[in-house]
Amino acid sequence: MSDSIVLGLNTLVHVIEIVGASILLLGFIFATGRCILESLKVGGGNAVKRYRRGLARVILTGLELLVVATIIKTITFEPTLENLQILILMIVIRTTIGWTTALEMNNRWPWQRP
Repeated sequence: MSDSIVLGLNTLVHVIEIVGASILLLGFIFATGRCILESLKVGGGNAVKRYRRGLARVILTGLELLVVATIIKTITFEPTLENLQILILMIVIRTTIGWTTALEMNNRWPWQRP
């Protein structure tokens, strides 16, 4: 691979990682602030449900981006066994969080009919 392609992909990976981490951090701050304001205005019950759903969406979105960055990095730069294990672990974590989030939000597993 040419140096300019490697540099471009490396920059892309770093940008995706920064965006994913920023989504996690800013989403947590935003969801927490929103929950606090809603709790003060309306009450805690509905605010906590919205907070949990909002956090679940933020976590899933952030993890998706981090998995994408890890896939690009593993395939293009460092195809080592250790990086492959990290990638597999991230995918397992993301899948588990996705399933448990769907269960919590919909009261059923993703593969069950409504």
